[in-house]
Amino acid sequence: MKLLIVTKSFRYLSVWLLLLLLGCVKSVADYPPAATGHHRVERWRPLVKKICRQYNIEEEFLMRLIAAESGGDPNAISSAYCRGLTQISAAVLGDYFPGVPVERLYDPEFNLTLCAMHLSRLRQLIRQEFPRLTYREELSLTAAAWHAGWGSVRRSRGVPNGPATRLFVRRVMGNRQQFRMSF
Repeated sequence: MKLLIVTKSFRYLSVWLLLLLLGCVKSVADYPPAATGHHRVERWRPLVKKICRQYNIEEEFLMRLIAAESGGDPNAISSAYCRGLTQISAAVLGDYFPGVPVERLYDPEFNLTLCAMHLSRLRQLIRQEFPRLTYREELSLTAAAWHAGWGSVRRSRGVPNGPATRLFVRRVMGNRQQFRMSF
């Protein structure tokens, strides 16, 4: 078991160093120090706040999305090969920035910016397709579209029935009082 943990840690360090050498990410010193648990996500709040203001995204919504997707680990990679803080796929990257290498998704600022761009686009599609939603319903569908894809939300006319997507929406939405109407 210890060998597996060491191997996994070495793999993350190797990927980070390679990306640093290729110039795909900023230096480690440019980002807040690593932390554990809740603090791992909270350390990204200043960057999240800046990007949310720029793209008119709810700050707490994006913070909860980061917690649900990567737990605040900018080097996270899923079994579906989604990468970075917000677990963005190569397909989404290609939609916005064709030709940009997927390694850029490990750069927290780039990852969060792309996430905000995509969330804004999803919210626009949701507002066009479902014009009479409440604020909370709109946020729920945005979380569902982020997780399962816009096509799944459109076909199901709401949050898709998949257990993983429903769990994800519950994790991101959390307590109703945590969201202000700032969109």
